[in-house]
Amino acid sequence: MDNAVDWHIYLTASPNQGIANAIIVETTPRVRPNHHWDKAKLDPFVNSTTQVRITGWLLYDWEHIDVIGSQRATVWEVHPITKIEVMQNRTWVDTEPLH
Repeated sequence: MDNAVDWHIYLTASPNQGIANAIIVETTPRVRPNHHWDKAKLDPFVNSTTQVRITGWLLYDWEHIDVIGSQRATVWEVHPITKIEVMQNRTWVDTEPLH
């Protein structure tokens, strides 16, 4: 992944649901250096049933109003992400120590 751009992550209620139903969350180049997210460690959660919890800033991204229902479910985003957690054994686990 390119480190000079935002990483767009599409969250849906179930695997393979499609981006039209997705909530968009993004990491940003300015925030990522403060974290140790490892894409290879996050990849197993893509299209899985593992619950994910995202922490960050809520952003109303009005520039995407015209794609609601085709490329996203809402213009609200979590941007930037400050924490990514996954549910493991009924406990929320921070993904950063997974690096």
